[in-house]
Order: sequence, then structure tokens, then C-alpha cells
Amino acid sequence: DSTVIMVRLVLADLNAIKLRTSLAVSNSTAFVQLTAGLVRDMAGNAVQPVVAPARPAAAVWPDTVAPGLRSFDLDMNARVLTLWFNETVRAGSLAVAELSLVHGGVDFALTDGVSNGSSADGTVLTVALGIADFDAITRLQLARSNTTTALSLSAAAVTDMANNTVTPVTALPVRVYTRDATSPLLTRAALNLTAETLTLTFSETVNASSLVVEAVSLTNAAGNTSVSLTQLNGLSPDGTVLVLDLVQADLNLIKQHRDLATSISSTWVGLQSAGIRDMAGNALASVTRPVDSFEADHIPPELVSFTLDVSLGVLNLTFSETVKGSDSFRADQVTLQAAANHSVAGVQVHTMQQQQPPISTDDRVFYAVQIGPDDLNEIKRLAQLAVDAGSTFLSLTSLAITDMAGNAVRPVAGTAAQPVAAGGFTPDTVSPVLTTFELDLTSELLLLTFSETVNASSLDIAQLTLQDAISSPAQTVPLTALLWHSA
Repeated sequence: DSTVIMVRLVLADLNAIKLRTSLAVSNSTAFVQLTAGLVRDMAGNAVQPVVAPARPAAAVWPDTVAPGLRSFDLDMNARVLTLWFNETVRAGSLAVAELSLVHGGVDFALTDGVSNGSSADGTVLTVALGIADFDAITRLQLARSNTTTALSLSAAAVTDMANNTVTPVTALPVRVYTRDATSPLLTRAALNLTAETLTLTFSETVNASSLVVEAVSLTNAAGNTSVSLTQLNGLSPDGTVLVLDLVQADLNLIKQHRDLATSISSTWVGLQSAGIRDMAGNALASVTRPVDSFEADHIPPELVSFTLDVSLGVLNLTFSETVKGSDSFRADQVTLQAAANHSVAGVQVHTMQQQQPPISTDDRVFYAVQIGPDDLNEIKRLAQLAVDAGSTFLSLTSLAITDMAGNAVRPVAGTAAQPVAAGGFTPDTVSPVLTTFELDLTSELLLLTFSETVNASSLDIAQLTLQDAISSPAQTVPLTALLWHSA
């Protein structure tokens, strides 16, 4: 008991006082009113009320105690960070860039202008995580659980109502953690057939290693043609954007379909359910959507190898990508030559002349050419051409064939012709057949016509007999000699 009573204010009252920025900041802004029920003297007399005018303060000492962060909550599903302080702080003084999520040696500072404090002055401030910060946090594998979520802040992070800077905090464990339970969305897709990439953009960071390649497909607008991927040449790391490097085998399958991935309107991307997951393990729901960007193939196809079967008269051409063989191939742009350099004196060459019906109309990386009978006979007539692998080379012009996008084949010069593939030469093993003969006794000529070119110098006329019937002849004349024969 005394003439002076000292009262320790409760935290709620202190914070209420500090919240009012024009109250009790100096002697001239601190006044009290009181009722008779405030206190009594030792004889039981009630204190005199003070109503108006209010009683001014004899002295006001400002708050000089630094505020402190008591705890924090993180809701990764709502993308909200909640900060709990031990006294009222100024929401407008919050510097988001001074807040860092930390774990395992990784320290990520939030980004001013991306994540923003949205609450009013008080003991609780909230920060809405921006998309970029949220994606960075998940990509760095921070805040995946309550054990991987801690917060650091510097003294510049926030001030109280008296402008005292906050006490720095290092790696404060989270109080309440809520995991991300929202499935990622496929928001954009782009196919580039020149770069040979499929780029997928998601609503949040996804786990690249969770991608199921076979769950990704390309489909036409009608949905009746589809090709699922089988493997990849490469894949970008975790992020909101994944770049899939397509393999040639899948690209060739896609290009085989003339109604698929030929323009932006014929290109849709499908991703099956659970085809990929975000960093919290949430699976993508099944989706099919048109691409937002399409780049056609601008790369010319190249002749990879060729084989020649002289017996069947078939020239098999293999290219670096699917070609439009049945309606773009031109035989007269293909030349067989006996050596790699046709400009060397004496090298025999033959440029095809006959355009034959295609053996197959399917679009593939290989195209089988049926050599016309006139071309085949001319090849056989040239004694140094295509008699073995060492005398079989091929050149072609850019007009010989195109790929599915209409790109002309890269030419193979006659001065650097391509050799036949190893084991790819099959010699002529088919015996010629006498198809007709004519006998002119006035001109004293016998004309023999065969199914293919024959070697005139090998003619042995003694092996031929004239007879008067198809079978069981009554009269025969074996020929014995000839005066001359054509070359």
C-alpha cells in the first residue's frame, strides 16, 4: 500500500495501445480517464472520478524493446506464410526479401514484389507466396514437410510501432505445416519439329524424374491418330517448364501419319493421369489439349545408306527421317556409278530413266525403288558398274525425294558418292531367258531376244538347234558357226 501503485500491463492491452499510432507516443498524446471504482484509500473511500478533462501523463517513456518472432506457420496448399510476433508490428514495414526458408544448407530468400504481406498492423502478419517463390521453394525441395521447414529473418525484416527492428532469427522450426495437396495442371504445350523438342509448361514445379514417358502422346484434332512416346534423348530438370528431347524413332512414327503434327491445328498433346507429379507427389489429372506453339520440320533429310539387289532389280534407300516416297521420289535424280568420283576418266555411270510404280506407298525412313527393266539392262550392260560392292556407289540430287514436311533431300554429289552398305550388295544370280527369236533367211539373220542383257562375246552358236516342232521334231539343224554377231 502506498501513494504510488505500479501496474504491469498485460500483453493484449500493450498491443492494443501500440496498435493506435497516435496514442501514448509522448506526454501530449497520453491522457487517462477513470471511474470511482478504480481504487479506494485505506479508509475505504473511492477515488474521485476523472472524466473531462482527462488527466495528462506526467511522463511517457517510448517502447525501446525489439519485437520478436514467436513462431510461424506455412500452408503450402494455400501458399500462405503466417508470422506470429510477441508484440504489434507495422505491416507496412515488412520486408519480404529479409525472410528466408532454410533447410539442409539451402537458404532461399523470398522475393519482394513477388511474395507480398497482405495483413494489417498487429501481432500476426501473413505473406502470400508468389508463383515464382513457390516454384523456387518446391524446386529446391524446401518446405516438403514440417521437418524440412524452418525460417530465418534479419533485423530489417519488420519493425514494431515504435520503429524498433525485430530480433533476428535463424532457422526457427515451423509451428504448423500444411502440405501442398493441389494437383499440377498442364497450362501450355509447344512442339518444335526442327529442334525436335516437346515443351510442357505446368502450373507449378513438377518432379522431372516422375515423368512417365509412355504417358505422353501426340494426337490429331479428330483424336483418331495418336502416337505415344517411347523414350527420350534428354529431359530438363525440375521446374514449371519441362523440355522433352524427342528420339528419332518417335519422330519418325509421328511423321508417318499425314494427319498428325503437320500444323498447329493438327497437333494435340495428351498426358495420362499420374504421368507426372509435382514436388509434393500430387499427380497430374489426365489431360488432352491443343499445342500453343508449333514449329514445322525445316531439316532436310539425308541418305543414310543404300542396298542394291541386282537379281530383284530393287534399290533400297534409307534416310535420316521419314520420307514421302510414293509421291515425291524421282528416279531420274538418282545415279549409280562404279566409283565414288564420277569425274575420273573411265568411270561408268547410269542415271535412272524409268519411273516405276512404288513397291510400297507407306511413308517410312526407307524407300524401296523398283528399277525399271530398261535401267536394269543398261546397268548390266555396263560391265564395270554394280558387279560387286566395290563398284557400286550412288549419288542423287536434291530433287530425288522429300521428307514429310516437303524438305528436299540433302544431295549426294557425284564426286563424293556414297558406297553401298556393308553386306548390302546382291549380285545378279538369275539366268537370262530367251523370250523370242526371229529368222530372216533373205537377210541371213537370226535375231535372239533375251529377258535381260547378255554378254554377246559369250555366245556359242553351236549350243543352238533349229527344229520343225515344239517337241518331237522330225527335222533339226544344229548350227555350227556364225559370220558375226551384234555387240
